[in-house]
Amino acid sequence: MMSDHVSRFINRNLWLLKLAVLLGLLYFSFTIDSSFFDYFYMESVIISPVFIFSMFLVMVEVYYVWAKHWSTRFFEHGQKYFGFLLVVSTLFNLTWIIYYSMLTYLQSCTWGYILSSVFFNSLIFGLTYLKLNEEANMLTTSSYMGVTTYMMYVAASSNPSS
Repeated sequence: MMSDHVSRFINRNLWLLKLAVLLGLLYFSFTIDSSFFDYFYMESVIISPVFIFSMFLVMVEVYYVWAKHWSTRFFEHGQKYFGFLLVVSTLFNLTWIIYYSMLTYLQSCTWGYILSSVFFNSLIFGLTYLKLNEEANMLTTSSYMGVTTYMMYVAASSNPSS
């Protein structure tokens, strides 16, 4: 099918374009003035989840392709450096999770945010462990978990009284 060919081409190539889109969206998210949302409240309520979801998809795609490329280089070509990169990247993401979990607790002083984060992270890890997706890997899984933990931190710091 033509759509399979196009999808495979986009997923396996265009790394620079995906990275540029991710960095562009990230930069754009920091340049939005707060007063913008005062005037366009309803539009921002609708657009912001779409914006966050698109950034999340691009980030996960980059992690997925990196992990697949690095694991292929490690397992099939015997380049041990790429195995080291996989482990270090995953450990970085797990450190990120612990750091933002501690910040979330310190910011909110409630267990609700922490338990929500633990629930979502356990769900993500469990789905990966069950191998519902045969190509799932710990680097991509730890990036999912990092994003959910960071979003819990943002929620806690945005609403410190709750």
